[in-house]
Amino acid sequence: MAVSATQSFRTVNAITSSPPKPAGGVIETIGPDMFRQMLRYQAGETNRRLFEIWGLTQFAIALGVFLLVLFATSSGRVPVFTALALLIWVSIMHWLVAPRIAIASQMLEFVPPDQMAAERATMATLHRFYSIMELIKLGLIAVIAGLFLLEPKRRVRSEARS
Repeated sequence: MAVSATQSFRTVNAITSSPPKPAGGVIETIGPDMFRQMLRYQAGETNRRLFEIWGLTQFAIALGVFLLVLFATSSGRVPVFTALALLIWVSIMHWLVAPRIAIASQMLEFVPPDQMAAERATMATLHRFYSIMELIKLGLIAVIAGLFLLEPKRRVRSEARS
């Protein structure tokens, strides 16, 4: 998602620096600044939709991992609570942090770069916070994976019944 989000805005820069010939009339009519803002708005909207879908997908995966660890393994409390922590963490990211980023980014879509410095600083802080949360999420995933890969005693419950 990070690659997708950054590439969409880089594409806007590439298009505005060397616009396709058919866009010449549009650029002439609305002006190059408005043309760039419209493309950035479209990229932002696409990114917001993709992050919404990605957040729901992560939640579904985290829920699946939690249910799998809880019901399909004979693991101890640590893997279950780690999987639960992952589910809660992903939920916080999707339903609390991501919407704040979406609102902040929409508010700044048509504002010149030299205006609303405080809001831009807040947006940058939210992005940093989300990135840190991503790293923590990856850490939780690594812990869950490590608990199952490093412990050969843990077996799927169906194997235990055999």
